[in-house]
Amino acid sequence: MQSFWEFKNVRIPIKFAIALALLCAGLIFMSASYYQTIVLQEKAQARSQDLNDFLLLVSRIQANVSEARYQEKSFQAEKEMDQLTMYNDIMETVDTDILSLKAYLRTDEDKALVEQFQAIIDQYQDTFYDASEASMEIGLSKEAGLSQEIRTLIWQTEPLVVWLERSWIREELNTLSTNIDEFVAGDGQTVTAEQVQANIVRLKNQIEATNLRSATQRSTSSNRETAVSNMNRVDELFVQLADSVERKYTQYTQLQTIIAQLAPKIDEVTELAAAYKVQNDNLQLDDMKEMATYFFISMGLMITALAVSMSIVKYGVIDPLRNIQNAIDRVRNGEVDARSELDSKDELGQLSNVLDSMLEEKENALQLKEAENKRLNSSIISLIQNVFQISQRDLTVRVPVAEDVTGAISDSVNQLVESIESVLLEVNVVSGRVNTASAQVKSQSETVLSYAEREKEEISETLDGLDSAIKAMELISKLAVISNNASQKAIKTSETAMDSVSQTIESINKIRQTIHEAEKRIKRLGERSQEIGGIVNLINNISERTHVLSLNASMHAASAGEAGRGLMVVVDEVQRLSENSREATSEIESLVNNIQLETADTINVINNVISDVVEGTRLAEEAGERMGETRTTTQTLVDSVVRIAHSSVKQAKVAEELRERATSINETTQATNAEMRQQAELSDELVDAAQELQKSISVFKLATTEH
Repeated sequence: MQSFWEFKNVRIPIKFAIALALLCAGLIFMSASYYQTIVLQEKAQARSQDLNDFLLLVSRIQANVSEARYQEKSFQAEKEMDQLTMYNDIMETVDTDILSLKAYLRTDEDKALVEQFQAIIDQYQDTFYDASEASMEIGLSKEAGLSQEIRTLIWQTEPLVVWLERSWIREELNTLSTNIDEFVAGDGQTVTAEQVQANIVRLKNQIEATNLRSATQRSTSSNRETAVSNMNRVDELFVQLADSVERKYTQYTQLQTIIAQLAPKIDEVTELAAAYKVQNDNLQLDDMKEMATYFFISMGLMITALAVSMSIVKYGVIDPLRNIQNAIDRVRNGEVDARSELDSKDELGQLSNVLDSMLEEKENALQLKEAENKRLNSSIISLIQNVFQISQRDLTVRVPVAEDVTGAISDSVNQLVESIESVLLEVNVVSGRVNTASAQVKSQSETVLSYAEREKEEISETLDGLDSAIKAMELISKLAVISNNASQKAIKTSETAMDSVSQTIESINKIRQTIHEAEKRIKRLGERSQEIGGIVNLINNISERTHVLSLNASMHAASAGEAGRGLMVVVDEVQRLSENSREATSEIESLVNNIQLETADTINVINNVISDVVEGTRLAEEAGERMGETRTTTQTLVDSVVRIAHSSVKQAKVAEELRERATSINETTQATNAEMRQQAELSDELVDAAQELQKSISVFKLATTEH
């Protein structure tokens, strides 16, 4: 509303200019809407063109993939190089179209789909090229490749065996040639590589086992060597041929799997193109809606501009002219107070103001005298009212100074009030300072009193502490004497213990020597048992030899017959003696071994005992050292206790002197405390006096003054 009234003050040419500007703005909005419509149409055409190109690429890719499939199948059936060349050209076009297709993709998912499609296409091409390479290695015809080389070798070998009477070698060659042809034609499925290799080995062995003759019926080894060399070469070439046939079969089998994956991907790309077409149709519909929106907005703005322009002309020009005309007509009809009352500041407003001022000049002359009388009466009434307020102790009141006969009286009254107020303000400030200082002195006195009381309590506590310290020092002195006596006893006990430890160490050393001597004797006993074992072994050997000799003697006695019967009796007795000796030596050997084991165990036990004795000796020596250290420490403790006793006596004397000084300080503090109490009472009286002075001044209402 405020902005509308300010607009009424604008000059008339400016109002017309604003109306014209609004009309121009409406035209500009319409032009912008038309331009935006053109831009949207161009964008729609560009999208349509991109969509058409995208659909064309998809259609071309589908057609080229179908054509490539046809060339691939034709190559498998006819094995023509032209078909492979055409396949290569078509797939290059497909790769180029796929790369071009990526420029029209809109989302990452679409790009991923095309990437997958391209990966399958690349895999399809690589697999077919590998299969084609294997086919070319095998031979696209009978006059090329490994199959042609094998046929040539078989053809060269055939004249070498043609003059043989054994026709089965020629039949074997024919069978080999037929099997190789069937192996190549059936990709190793009807005739296997193992069958052909077995055929080659069998034929090679037959040729090596046969003497080949030439046309002159002469036996030559060169024909056989050449035929065998040809068969070896056939064997090597067939290994390569079998590898190529297997690779070809594997790649073509894998190719069918890839083709099965390729068809769904082509369908997905086709569906993507259809989805893009639907999206383009939706975008065109949105563009049509947007163009309609721009049109209606521009028309609305144009209508608004027209309405505002007409309002400016009506309310800014026509209505003010009508008000001025009405005011003039009312004055003509005798209405003296009639006014146009235009509140605008444009040309029409200025004209209205001039007209209104001419009408008002007639009334101003009559009202001047009446107004002057009213001002004089109001000045006198105001002077009386202000003087009454001053009489009520309100010194903040000032009498207004009017430009009439009452002005001098008002000025004098104001000066008197200001003088009284300044004096009272100074008195108030001084009393306030006195009050503040008195309060501070009182606060400080109370603080000092509290400190004095606290100091008195601390001195009392100090006296009590000194008494306790003196008693403690006396007790420490007594305890030091007792500790000295106990330490002397501890020293004597330590010396006695050290003597006992020394005797224990000597006894342990004697035991160790005795055990060491026993160990030596037991070791000598073990050595003697080993000597007994050697003697037992000697007796055992003698019994063995005696047993062998008795066997020999029994054999001789048996061969002597009746004459050797007496010798047989002796031999049997000798054998029994040797058997008994051997059993006895076995028992002795067992006893000796047991003695050696027990001796070894005894030595180990003695060694452990010696180790324990050594450890006990070491511990006893360490105990002696520790007792010596304890004796030294105890002697040091005795000396320290003696020094503590002497220091305690001196400390007790110092504590007694401190107690006397603290008693003197306590008496001085009590005297100071009494003086501070008197000072606090005087401060209270000073504060009361300052407060009474401020109460006397506070009955006057004074102006606030900052110092």
